[in-house]
Amino acid sequence: NLPNKVFSAVEDFEPCKGSFITEDEIDQMLIGGNNISEGKMRIYSYFMQGHNAKECADFLRKEYGDGGHGHIYYSEWHDSKGINFTRSDDFSGYKGYDTIKMNWNQVQKRIRELIDAGTYLSAKEQANTTDYEKVQLARKLYAFFYYDPRMKQTKEWNINVAERDFKPLLESPKYCKILYEDMVEAFALIS
Repeated sequence: NLPNKVFSAVEDFEPCKGSFITEDEIDQMLIGGNNISEGKMRIYSYFMQGHNAKECADFLRKEYGDGGHGHIYYSEWHDSKGINFTRSDDFSGYKGYDTIKMNWNQVQKRIRELIDAGTYLSAKEQANTTDYEKVQLARKLYAFFYYDPRMKQTKEWNINVAERDFKPLLESPKYCKILYEDMVEAFALIS
């Protein structure tokens, strides 16, 4: 309830601005993922499958593709060479006053460190990894049976059916066994 006080700076005073990007800022950009639907979970899942550094770097290059995003004071651009993080402000203009360039090997190493430290995924994202994996498996099962040569396709492709029809089956070992046996039978028909 105190009255507002006005503090005046010396005439022509310009505030000091950081002209660097911190390690935490780089981590936050990487933790944001690639801004593609389910991209961050795909990255996490791929890294957890035990791929080596080169495979992970190649995967990131393809997963990110060419593009970028930005928000107030930051922009990020990625292409076949790696990721560029640029920090800017109202005074520095489009070019920004600091840019960090990381090749895909450096990016994969940094993401691996974040995953190993348990900071790449938030607690909520970590809790949803099992569900994410089940949805991915349900989608693959749906695709398998959709293209099963023993079936006549009368329905249009609808990926939402995968989660609705196949995901519940993955909760039951009995149904998983039936699905597996049916898939083996379908593969036996292929030369």
